[in-house]
Amino acid sequence: MKYLITGINSGLGKYLLKNLPNSLGLDRDNFNEIKNAEFDIIIHCAFNKENVISDYRKYIEDNIFLITKLQNLRTRKFVYISTIDVYNGPQNTYSLFKIFAESLLNNNDLCIRCSMLVGDTMKDNHLTKLFKSESNITLSGDSIFNYVLMDDLSNFFLKEDILKLSGTIDFVANDNLKLEEVKILFKSNTNFGNFIYKVPDYYKFPIYKIYKDYNQSSINNLKKYFI
Repeated sequence: MKYLITGINSGLGKYLLKNLPNSLGLDRDNFNEIKNAEFDIIIHCAFNKENVISDYRKYIEDNIFLITKLQNLRTRKFVYISTIDVYNGPQNTYSLFKIFAESLLNNNDLCIRCSMLVGDTMKDNHLTKLFKSESNITLSGDSIFNYVLMDDLSNFFLKEDILKLSGTIDFVANDNLKLEEVKILFKSNTNFGNFIYKVPDYYKFPIYKIYKDYNQSSINNLKKYFI
């Protein structure tokens, strides 16, 4: 299959571009070059994550208008990469715009709500800091996360029946993990802060109930990647 991938400078988009065969990356400069091409799957990973929005017009263009432009390209399947944070409601600008973006999807589109993705192209985060035993992080040890591997999501896009899928899938592990448990796993000396993050209490369409080979735990995913 032929893939078009957005958000290729870092994170999941960069990982998919590297690992999915016959894939092309979309950036700010090459849209006109590919607008008449045909793709089997467009995977829209890009998202402007500015904490302090300096240009609202650009922020809306990046996170909302780009979806419509991509949906107008020739493709058999449009996939939008979202987040499980939408289940907690619009807690911040990020989750608010993810909810807004999801509302623009068509019936044939596929929305994948991901928990925290672990892989070679992830940016420096609490996991990397804990693994390196950096001095301090702002998150509390009581924070609760759900961890999945970029590699598993990449393999998911190679499934033969993916073109038949539509609606929403929660790409999550079958359990959650406290950061205190991650610290023990990593034998880390990092000190925790006071900010508590908690994953949603439930998922509507977890991947492991659709495909049994994705029935994996958060801790095993971390062991597989870090240990």
